[in-house]
Amino acid sequence: MSGRVKDLLDQAVAGIEPRDPDPVGVVIRRGRNRRAAAVVATAVAMVAVLAGGAVAGTALKEGPPPDTAVTKAAPKPATRPDRPPVPRLEKGRIAAGDMSVAVPDGWQVMPVESAPCGHQHQTVVFGEGGNPWGPSIYCGTSEIEVLSTFNVFPSIWTMTGKAPEAPDAWQQTPADPYRMVTLEGGAAAWLRTDPDGAYRVVLPWSRVEVMIRGGADVRQRILDSLETGRWAPRALVLPTATEYAGLIGHFGTNGLSRVEVEDPAKVRRALEILGAATPVAQGESCAREDQPTVALEIGKSPVNPNLPEDMGSLVISLAPGCHEVVSEEGGRGRLDVDSLTELGELFQVELP
Repeated sequence: MSGRVKDLLDQAVAGIEPRDPDPVGVVIRRGRNRRAAAVVATAVAMVAVLAGGAVAGTALKEGPPPDTAVTKAAPKPATRPDRPPVPRLEKGRIAAGDMSVAVPDGWQVMPVESAPCGHQHQTVVFGEGGNPWGPSIYCGTSEIEVLSTFNVFPSIWTMTGKAPEAPDAWQQTPADPYRMVTLEGGAAAWLRTDPDGAYRVVLPWSRVEVMIRGGADVRQRILDSLETGRWAPRALVLPTATEYAGLIGHFGTNGLSRVEVEDPAKVRRALEILGAATPVAQGESCAREDQPTVALEIGKSPVNPNLPEDMGSLVISLAPGCHEVVSEEGGRGRLDVDSLTELGELFQVELP
């Protein structure tokens, strides 16, 4: 190999990173990887010409992005729609509002309302989510579910052991707070592994969630195919009710717990602290999936402690130097250490 050809190859692969074992990282860096692939393809073609030969079937070709409104729309303020979109099957993808994911080749697809009970293998189920104030109204699961969401609660539903038709057959208990990342295009994503092993990807500003139960391989394929809209930065959009606030996280030696405040003055002060958060500029998000978080819900006092109504949820990163906050109602901000400390004092817990 001539020195000139070697230089071309060295330049082509410079800065290209190995495949990240974290699937969410792959989604975040998809744009960068596409550009790297194009560089490699150009270098391979140049090497072939310089070597006096032809390369057949080895050039790396990146096809055009899906011809959807998602890829063409201008950035819009990070605010969720008034109503959740209705997921639909469109050209081999499940689309809902500004997001879409690809259906794996050979898999069956069915609307959630017609899915049978039990677990469906190699199946994508899509449709509107169930009762926003209770557990799923559907009796089945599948390896991939794409559902609209009404509100995102930092809780899970578990059976109490009573008869399924009994009014107290289900109870709501705190769940590990969502972790969060920023996807390519600026979309916020909240991530959690549920007790049943489902990997839940919530796009709060799109009001859509993707549940993946097919294992790491399926999860990787779905995350690789995830397309979202482009979001412009904006300040946090906060709930207006001041009757109730609940903070969920791992506090001290108590393990996972929910700390509640029903003093309107304290709730108003919490909203003031959050309202003063510095908006995060485009490309400046620092939230990562491996960072500890707490979940905060603010709204009206629950009529039933197991059925919170009229709540707005936020997720706050506790990572040193990255106290980022995302509201499900819209916006991304960053708190300084003093503000985070005062927020914790309102709930009588130590933050960060």
